Amino acid sequence: MIKSNQSLPKSPFSFLFEAPNEKDEELLGYEFYIESKVSENTDDEREERFIFMPTISVCIIADKFNEAGFRTTIDSIKASTYSRFEIIVAINDEEKRVKLDDENIRLVCGKESTKNFMKRVREAVSGEFILILKPYDILDKSAFYHVVKALSKRISADAIYSDSDTYNKKGRFAPLFKPNFSPDTLKSLNFIGFPFWVSTRAYDAAKGYLYNDYDYVLRVANVAKSILHVPGILLSRIDVKENENNGEERSVIDAALVAENKRAHTVNGMYRGSYRVRYAIKSAIKASIVIAADDNVKALRRCLESIEDVTLFDNYKLIIAADAKSSSISKRYYSALTNGRAAKVVYCENAAVPSMLNIGVKEADGDIFVFLSPHTEPITPEWLNAIAELALQPHIGAVGGKLKTPTNMLVSCGTVVGLNGQFGFPYSGAYDAIGGHYMNFYTNTIRNVSAVRYECMAIERDVFNLAGGFDESFETLGFDTDICLRILNKRLYNVYTPYAVAFIHEDEIKAEELSEKNMLRLEDTLRDFKKSGDPYFNVNFSTEKTILQLKER
Repeated sequence: MIKSNQSLPKSPFSFLFEAPNEKDEELLGYEFYIESKVSENTDDEREERFIFMPTISVCIIADKFNEAGFRTTIDSIKASTYSRFEIIVAINDEEKRVKLDDENIRLVCGKESTKNFMKRVREAVSGEFILILKPYDILDKSAFYHVVKALSKRISADAIYSDSDTYNKKGRFAPLFKPNFSPDTLKSLNFIGFPFWVSTRAYDAAKGYLYNDYDYVLRVANVAKSILHVPGILLSRIDVKENENNGEERSVIDAALVAENKRAHTVNGMYRGSYRVRYAIKSAIKASIVIAADDNVKALRRCLESIEDVTLFDNYKLIIAADAKSSSISKRYYSALTNGRAAKVVYCENAAVPSMLNIGVKEADGDIFVFLSPHTEPITPEWLNAIAELALQPHIGAVGGKLKTPTNMLVSCGTVVGLNGQFGFPYSGAYDAIGGHYMNFYTNTIRNVSAVRYECMAIERDVFNLAGGFDESFETLGFDTDICLRILNKRLYNVYTPYAVAFIHEDEIKAEELSEKNMLRLEDTLRDFKKSGDPYFNVNFSTEKTILQLKER
């Protein structure tokens, strides 16, 4: 082990698995999660064999030698139920200060530039996967087991990450239960963080680790064939106040955009530690805004006036899909819109919303189709820019905005399949504000989602046609989720943006109000997706509440 002139202090490893003294107010059920982890039987894990059993090279990296910190991390690694690992202690400091008497630990030290130092660390690695750790990091004893188990199911994966938390003398707190890999979320904040196992192939292709975690994750993400997520807390990191450098993090996101040949730049996000990528929109880009009117002139007028009053994006045309059986009052209003060339009105024999929107699209000539409800009232001037710039990206399918009531209560910030039985919206019913970690993540961050609502949705023309349009077998609820899931099946990503904000002035349709036909159609759409779980909603979360809490274990 590591030797020094001082006696070894007691490792903090033991108290980590005790319940903390203070409750985590952001996420109910975390204390029970910790207790259940302590009681898990791991004896069988030591005996299990997989078709792919790589050697994992754990590199513990620091600029200064901290004996207690290194011992804490090494002890946690040695407790692993998976035995194929090696440990590299890397200290960018004077070599004479550190001695090792453990043949299983390799030492790399000596004061030099970061690039040269990390080159020597890489030369010491002989495993197939690399894990970068810091002193005082505590690895769960089952971490390697779960990682190798996941890799054995997808051997082509180049990187894998898990959930994590933080600890201090009082215990564990600030758990980060993460979604599956989400490229657009990753450019909003480094949600992957730690731990992050990377194949040596991807590590070398990404030019290695250079002391910036966000930069490292972004570079690996750009070269990895696929990135897996293990849902469960496999590492705890000590609570240390780190200096934030928003300028540096924006620069690493900008570098990632350059590597992807994107015409874009990064600005600060809505809350500390978050960011927003602004994509350039060519001046010739045109949007077709399609609205399925429901014979409510007051609502439609409010919607159209809000578009005219607040929208900065000016290259758009309005298309109103109206019921052929509309009242005489509505038809007079539609005639006024047509005669004033404010909008194009097309009448529909089928008054079901998905059918009306499809008919409206046939009259559209825009590069992107923007769908609104007549009960939608855009309130942010950049709402159309915000959804258009994302919808125009070749890897993105549907884009949706933030919907809330005029009393500032959240309605939808992206759809979670399986939430509240069929599908639901995290934090719906909560007051829209800058809140804690999870509320900010789900409501105030540009992020990948399974689906968005049609009341404020944008889809690029070719993507809409590729998906086949809205499914007209739906009568009311679920047709927007259906097209989004079909888009996911085309290997595109759907995105929620909090920068396109609109009031919604109608009551929610409840599942129990659906016809039997619509309910059966909805069940058919959601069945497979519910079985596998929403990839952008951690499986440890309860699906019974819109305010996040952990499942009972």
